[in-house]
Amino acid sequence: MVTNVLITGAGSGFGRGIAFGLAKDSNYEVIATTQDYAQIFPLEQEAKRLGLKNIEFDKLDVTSPDDRSKAADWDIDVLLNNAGISEGGSALDIPAKAIDAQLQTNVIGPIALTQIIARKMIERKSGRIVFMSSVAGLTVDP
Repeated sequence: MVTNVLITGAGSGFGRGIAFGLAKDSNYEVIATTQDYAQIFPLEQEAKRLGLKNIEFDKLDVTSPDDRSKAADWDIDVLLNNAGISEGGSALDIPAKAIDAQLQTNVIGPIALTQIIARKMIERKSGRIVFMSSVAGLTVDP
């Protein structure tokens, strides 16, 4: 049985590594998503170079309701919420707009996406949802 995995934030870092790692195993079909279209072409080229046929790439900005809604059409067994951004600096220095963007990307968007995917998992009575985090959540800058 093939497991369909949706990975957000697969344009770089852990998300990219997990997407390519799972795609090397024929037991997985991977939908690796990125925040914008510009990230997709290099990923497609890398997958082609590696001969990976069970990975596809799509734009899914977790902060975009339109992007999230298209995920409702995908048959997902495992959702890996990996997309995230980090704003550094003291609370006095970070603009409110940047704080809002971080909350939308790291908390609100992934939860809204999870609600969409989880409803289908509940209907099927199967599925897994994983939220990635960062060591940055365990440390504090002076």
